[in-house]
Amino acid sequence: MNKQLFKIRLAIIGAMCLVALVSYLLIALPLKQELEKSIQQNFIYSAEGVVYSVENFIEHSMYAASSLSSATINKQAMVDFKNGELTLAELKAFIRPRYEENYLVIENLTGAVRIMDGTVIAEQGTVNWEKVGNVQTFEKISPQINTENLTITIYSPIKEQEEIIGYDIVFVGMSDLMYGVHEDHMQHEIYTADQLEKMLIGKKIIKNNNGEFLASDGTHSWYAKPLKSADYYFVASTSNHFIYSPIQSALAKIAFAFPLFIFLVIAIINYLAFKSIGRLADKLEEQKNWYKKIASTDYLTNTSSRHHFNEIIEEYVNGKKTIQSPIALVMIDVDGFKKINDTYGHLAGDEVLREIARALKASVRSEDKVVRYGGDEFLLFLKDCTFATAEKVLARAIKTLKTSSKFAFPIELSYGI
Repeated sequence: MNKQLFKIRLAIIGAMCLVALVSYLLIALPLKQELEKSIQQNFIYSAEGVVYSVENFIEHSMYAASSLSSATINKQAMVDFKNGELTLAELKAFIRPRYEENYLVIENLTGAVRIMDGTVIAEQGTVNWEKVGNVQTFEKISPQINTENLTITIYSPIKEQEEIIGYDIVFVGMSDLMYGVHEDHMQHEIYTADQLEKMLIGKKIIKNNNGEFLASDGTHSWYAKPLKSADYYFVASTSNHFIYSPIQSALAKIAFAFPLFIFLVIAIINYLAFKSIGRLADKLEEQKNWYKKIASTDYLTNTSSRHHFNEIIEEYVNGKKTIQSPIALVMIDVDGFKKINDTYGHLAGDEVLREIARALKASVRSEDKVVRYGGDEFLLFLKDCTFATAEKVLARAIKTLKTSSKFAFPIELSYGI
């Protein structure tokens, strides 16, 4: 009798282990794989939102450096010096106060220096003189990033009729931006291509798509994406324990519950386990939508980002969406925007962009898209819209801007449909 009971007990234990194993293979393991993919995508969305902010910062800094170099009155003085109409002392005396004035209205600069024929004409702030020596090698505006102290050095040629007559070397600190967007569980860094290659040695590459990398060494995960404006990579890293702990917790509950209660309360186990997973899946979906919104929205104007517009176009190009009715694309440019920035400052320029965004959004339908395409350029994506209707939409927005009394100067737009 005891032998039979022992066999029954073994059979029950074996059945419970078999049920637990089958449940793990058919339920827990596929769920784990799908949830890991969703968490990895959320990690990527979170990082891409920061990438967009960093790229905007670099582009804005390059535009500021270009504005500093293109000041006409200073450039003319350099031409006069080159032609022998001014002495070096007269040139420096003329440029330095104006250079200081232009420097002070530009945000985030830590230093700047103007070089002509190897001679310092003007300087402001803190200058890293080691970066000045190789200035002659740059024929167009070029950023270089010190990945250790997160300082951008921008080499901006000063051109007169396509001839380089001097250089501005501008230094921009981006550490406040990088540390400002850090999350408790995520670290953000800038790498060169060589640094990234060394970092990826020995790590499992989970995803490699057009230079974007998702990698892991079992304890940490890294996401790397090339920056559009500079030959560098943005790298986000986080602990696997942090991002995968919700999955491990949920699966631990399932693994404990199945063998213990499988024959007695299987219905209750299923209810509790799948309710927990459902809540986790809902939470992951909410996080996914939130991170996707960050990557799809322009932080300054609260319009759609260029990244989001490219995603929309990709859906049409790849055949996921088809064109059933006319679509109007309107490219808009702000007239004299550089002059507004130079005259009234970049804060006023930012407010002008926000005001234009509000006017455009008020003039389109909910299914249309207002996109900040870059700098002072906007784009309208108008569904089921003819050329004439697009003209009316622009007319409404322009009328709104003309009747606005918010600024002491007019806001004028140029556009093409």
